[in-house]
Amino acid sequence: MRSIDTRYPPHAGGRGTGDWGLFVACLLLHGALDSVYTPHRNAFLRANYPLAVRGRIYGLVGAVSGIAAMLAALFASTFIDTDARWIRIVFPLAAAFGVLGNLMFSRIPWRYDGPREVKGPSGWAMVGHSLVEGWRGSIRTLKRDKPFRDFEIGFMLYGIALLSATPLIATFAEKTLAVSTLDWSQAQRFAFPVAQLLMIPLVGWLSDKIGVVRVSGLAFLAMGIFFVAMTQVSEAWHLKVLYAFYGVGMAGVNVGWSLGPLHFAPTGRAHHYSAVHVACVGIRSLVGPVLGLVVVNYASAPAAFVVSCVLEVLAFVWMFRLARRVHFT
Repeated sequence: MRSIDTRYPPHAGGRGTGDWGLFVACLLLHGALDSVYTPHRNAFLRANYPLAVRGRIYGLVGAVSGIAAMLAALFASTFIDTDARWIRIVFPLAAAFGVLGNLMFSRIPWRYDGPREVKGPSGWAMVGHSLVEGWRGSIRTLKRDKPFRDFEIGFMLYGIALLSATPLIATFAEKTLAVSTLDWSQAQRFAFPVAQLLMIPLVGWLSDKIGVVRVSGLAFLAMGIFFVAMTQVSEAWHLKVLYAFYGVGMAGVNVGWSLGPLHFAPTGRAHHYSAVHVACVGIRSLVGPVLGLVVVNYASAPAAFVVSCVLEVLAFVWMFRLARRVHFT
């Protein structure tokens, strides 16, 4: 932001003027860096922790980081609600903590599971080569590794369902249910994250017992129940209960999303399989919202929820069929 408009007092919301292009650029940069970080983090889990305990480790890390994020958000929002100019301090502090965290992460010893030398151009030519080969390699991997391809198909069904329906929930809650901002906050900002944080260690343990593919399937079934139940919501407390259930389902989804590719990756290929997994997110991000808008425009929001429910149930069936064919040791 360039400046804060001082004509408005702090309690008026800290209205100001800013550079919209810079804001969008920062969002794109955040998304790009997160896409780079995710495969690296997942490969670290694969290299350092055996399959038998990986789910529990992820659950513990997810719970601790989630609690830290909630506390930090509450602490920062207290200052920003008082005066929006605090954002100029909060954001640099967040950046500093992020740099410090990654420096600490880089110092953790890795037990590499079969590093291999990759031949290719160096310097700036490597950037373009990496982009082209990244997509080509992703397509080759999906073609050759049928179990992994089936895993990605299951997540594609889930993701399209999620992205087609979840953007509609806020509008549905406001226009149809007429819930207050407080009720919405209690559902989305309290019930959902608390349920997710409470469940993720248990789900991580469960993935060690029955496999991450089955856990993903059960999570997709929970998401399907959530979407179809949204069509029956008539009061604010219904929404809060459903969002708690939504948090339970997403706990399973997050464990499956992060650990799933590691189960299929051959030795030394954890980075690549995680990168392919992230790339597929971009594809369904283009399809899901369009599907939701089409159904809403030609039918209604409840109809969009039903369509998402059907896709989630299909993803559940698909994953359990895959689990019967693939055995992990």
